[in-house]
Amino acid sequence: MTSHEDLHWKERIRQADDRLLDDRCLMHLVLYDGRCPLCNGIVRFLLRCDRQGRLMFAALQGETARSLAPLWKHTDETIILVSHMGTDRERVCEKSDAVLEIFRLLNGAWKALTLLAVIPRAVRDRVYDWVARNRFRWFGSSPLEECPLPPPHSRARFLP
Repeated sequence: MTSHEDLHWKERIRQADDRLLDDRCLMHLVLYDGRCPLCNGIVRFLLRCDRQGRLMFAALQGETARSLAPLWKHTDETIILVSHMGTDRERVCEKSDAVLEIFRLLNGAWKALTLLAVIPRAVRDRVYDWVARNRFRWFGSSPLEECPLPPPHSRARFLP
């Protein structure tokens, strides 16, 4: 029998959430900085707004992000969205593109924020980078050991 550490990352994700096997609920994985209070607040916001449970989450400092690192230029200063993971439609977005794609996936009025896509990516990413550089100054930081645990009803949506 294969140990937990030896399992391929896609298989581990499928074990974490059997909904991935359902074509109606293809997963979108949000990778975020688990040490950042701003990022953790955004994740809590997304948990409240994503009533369909389409988004799953993993900290950039965790095992899942390390196993996916070859897909992008790894940095702890960006949000990354991996959509349709494990399918032929798999796509990786980062920075402002990831933020806009996440808003597109949410229900209700949040989709309207995707209209910000008319702003050139270079401008959006400059604003994103400015916030990323200043987030610890504005919101503080928390040591990795003190990352907040997700609420019990949402824990299945978090990967190691």
